[in-house]
Amino acid sequence: MKPEEQETSKLVVLRASERMLLDRGEACGVLGIEPRMMRMLGLLGCGAPSLKVRNVRLYRREDLLALRARWMDAVGVEERDRHSRRRGRHNGAATDPLMTLLAQRAVIHRLVIMLLWGMILFGGAIGLILY
Repeated sequence: MKPEEQETSKLVVLRASERMLLDRGEACGVLGIEPRMMRMLGLLGCGAPSLKVRNVRLYRREDLLALRARWMDAVGVEERDRHSRRRGRHNGAATDPLMTLLAQRAVIHRLVIMLLWGMILFGGAIGLILY
């Protein structure tokens, strides 16, 4: 392989990977949620899988679209059935009201599950102490 061909193939791979990997702001744009909600989803572990490269959290576009499809399938909504897709905000960031509600639903679901498991473990520990 010639040196020019080798450099070109590397360049193509880098450009393809740039489009597939998104930072938090771009990922929020794909999902239609605010960065605070994206951070909360990451902390609770109910968001899209991510990669951490040099202290920057990156998301794959396929993972974000799969998460969006999974959330919409959970409530029985299809993308083509929606009339208003995005609502512009005063600062220019576009948020999707449905995706915001579905993200809140995922956060609340994870918090309830964590609370129930905590109560089970705490009750078991109290039972062992009193026994």
